[in-house]
Parts: sequence; structure tokens; C-alpha cells
Amino acid sequence: MREISVLCYDAEYRKYCSELLTIFYLVTNIEFVEASTEFADKDFLHVTKGTDLVEMRYTKDGQTHIFLFKDKDIEKDRIKTIKKIIFQFLNSIQQLDLPWGFLSGVRPVKMAVNLFLKGCTRQEAYRVFVNDYLVSPKKADLLLDLAQMDLQLTGKSRVISDSVSLYISIPFCPNRCTYCSFTSYPFDKNKDLIPVYIDCLIKELAHIQRSIQEKNQTVQSVYIGGGTPGVLPLSLLDKLLSAVDHLCTDQTREVTFEAGRPEVFDDDKQKCVKNHYVTRICINPQSMDDEILRNIGRRHTVKDIVQCFDNAVKNGFDNINTDMIVGLPGETPDQFKKNLGLLLDLGQQSVTVHTLAMKKKAVLMQNHNAQDIVNNKDIENSK
Repeated sequence: MREISVLCYDAEYRKYCSELLTIFYLVTNIEFVEASTEFADKDFLHVTKGTDLVEMRYTKDGQTHIFLFKDKDIEKDRIKTIKKIIFQFLNSIQQLDLPWGFLSGVRPVKMAVNLFLKGCTRQEAYRVFVNDYLVSPKKADLLLDLAQMDLQLTGKSRVISDSVSLYISIPFCPNRCTYCSFTSYPFDKNKDLIPVYIDCLIKELAHIQRSIQEKNQTVQSVYIGGGTPGVLPLSLLDKLLSAVDHLCTDQTREVTFEAGRPEVFDDDKQKCVKNHYVTRICINPQSMDDEILRNIGRRHTVKDIVQCFDNAVKNGFDNINTDMIVGLPGETPDQFKKNLGLLLDLGQQSVTVHTLAMKKKAVLMQNHNAQDIVNNKDIENSK
């Protein structure tokens, strides 16, 4: 995989180049430089923003390609428009088949749902994806099919002005999964920090409660996520959930505790959670294949998943969600179908299926480019 050096002094365009180049290069193979130095064994991109024009000089395989466009008059949909221009220039040279266009760092189905909620027809939403984001017609139809199915299953969310929903973050994990780019810190290295964090969090919840009461509002729902909230020691877990209990009223519809990895959500912690206001738990296997679990850096096995779920049922939980990720390293479509079947055999009330999001801060993306991962090419044991 070739490397590229990038020279760009403009902060806005540096950001665009940083995001778009990850479509074509490994994150670790992209270097921003401060001087115009070209290397025989590297590609080179030089972006210069003038008063009116932007000039892009892209040197690849010894050939330099130049493109100029007017920046001054781009006001409407500025970010999308400029990224589209840069992407088209780069891919006119790379000549890659990129059915998702320049969508990156987004949830495309959520984008489609929002377009429908804003009143767009299917045809109008289709044009947005195909014309504005350069998504292939086939992928655009897939997105819109999924978005319409999403709306049929969930309905339009009712906005309730006199209520709030809270997300409580527990940014600690046993270790970092190779696909993860979230803010999360290793539990073992932060044992002294965690009690302080929970104390500060409880103070913040008390402040939020006062603010809600002053505005005559109520808490509609709470989601305790991470990270891996299940990694909290039992005493801190009980302390946090007690503070959450004080926020809840008879108008609180749902309190979700994302336990996360099954190996940390033991019987004692399950009983503790059950004794509080929690109405829904999430157990996140991500896969039902031991080899794939090892590939993504997980420390638990399929046996641990089944045991954790069985204990949760025995402890009285009747609203259990499980997570899976499509497209993990080493996984074929047939394997995913088999893994999904094994997961559904558990008998949970809901399943959340994520597609692998290729974020540049993830270890997986530092070792492989996006196209290798999409094509399932040489990505086993990527940790």
C-alpha cells in the first residue's frame, strides 16, 4: 500500500483531505507535511487555497495532476460540495469502484430516515444519495429500503417537550476492541480514577435533577452506555444506579443498562442491576464465533455469552437486547448467517445489528484500508 504526503496550510481543507484520503490510503500511510518535498516512493497532494481559487496538485506514480476550482462562491451545502469536488478529483486518478461514494463517519440509514422525516419522497431522497454523495443506485435503493422498514417498525418518534432523555457515559473497558474508536480507557490502568469519575458523575446527575425539576420536566428514558458499564466494581455500580433511581418517576418509560461484555457482567452484578430501576439490559457479544472474537480483541468466548444470558434470564430480566456487528475481520456472509442464528437461539427480546464502521482511530483501520476490510482481504488476526 502506497504512502502519501499532504501539504495544506488551510485548516478547513486539511480536515477535508484527512477524511477523504482514508478512503484511498491507510491512516498510518497519510502524513501531513509542512514543506513541499516530493518523494519517489510516495504520492503527494498539495492543496493551496487562494483568494478565489483552490489549486490541487496530486502526484501519483510520478505523474502530476492539477485541478482548480472556485471556492469563494461555495456557500450552500459548503462542506458536502467541497468534499464532493475533492473526492471526484482524487478518484478520477485512483479509478476505484466506490459504491458508497464519499460517505464516511456517518450512519447512512439514519441519514435516509431523517430525509423521510423531513418530508422527502423516495425519489427526492434517492437523488440526494446518488447525486450529492455519489452513492451507487443499488446502494441508494438499499438504504431507502432499510429506512422505510425502520420507520414501519418504529414509527415516528413523538417529541415530548416536557420530558428529557439522558445518556450516561461510562468510558471504561476491559481492553479496546480493534474496531473501536470511541472514547474509552482500560479498566486496569484507571482503577484509581474510576471512583472519582463516578462521584463526579453523581454530582452532575444531582445538578441535572434540580434543573429538570425547575423546568417542570420529567425523565422519559435513561441509557447507561460506554465503554463497558458492566466493568464497574459492584459497590460503584450500586452507587451509580441508586443515583439514577432518584431521577426516575412513574413517567419514566425505560432505563437501559448496557452491560456490554459478558465476562464482566457476573451474577452478583446482575442481581444488583435487577434491584434498581433498570428495565432493559444489553449484552453485547458482537459475534458467536470464538475465532472472530479473538480477531477483534475480545477476551470472552461464545460459552461466556450463553452463560451470561442464561444467568440474566434466571435473575428475572425479561427485556434483553444483544448486539452483533456485520463484517468483522474473518467473517463471511455464511458465517454471519450462522452466528445470527446462534444468537437468536438465546431468545432475547431484541437484537441490534451494526455494520462495521471503519473509523480512522480504530486499530483495525491503522492496519488495513477500507477496501481490504470490505473485501475481507488479509484481515484475520488484525489485532
